[in-house]
Amino acid sequence: MTSREAAIIVFGEEAVRSFGQIKSFMTKFGNYVEEVYAEEVGGERGVRGAGGPDIRTSLGDWEFCASENSKNAAGRAADRARVPAGHLVQVTGPPRKGYIMGQDFLRLHGIPDSHRRAGELLIEAMERARA
Repeated sequence: MTSREAAIIVFGEEAVRSFGQIKSFMTKFGNYVEEVYAEEVGGERGVRGAGGPDIRTSLGDWEFCASENSKNAAGRAADRARVPAGHLVQVTGPPRKGYIMGQDFLRLHGIPDSHRRAGELLIEAMERARA
């Protein structure tokens, strides 16, 4: 039995299908968050498959995450190893120790009214993920 089959038995096929849609959206949303932030500051998305940073800008390499991120300690350590101190960006939720918020990333890159702009970028990422 696969884990999907087990989930269908426990939760039902509709719940498993809905979870798949949500998981797909969250993955797309995360990718688009990185894309819109990179575009906003004139950076580029890094090479993920090669273990590179999420975004490269004139100020260096950056790793992005959301408060919903479920990485374990090893995953967070790997993120920290990819970028300099202070270059971990959390774009949603309450800030965690060692991370800066999305508006701080934008402010560091000279974007005016960075708090408002951070919200606008999340909406833009959501719209792209919805399409």
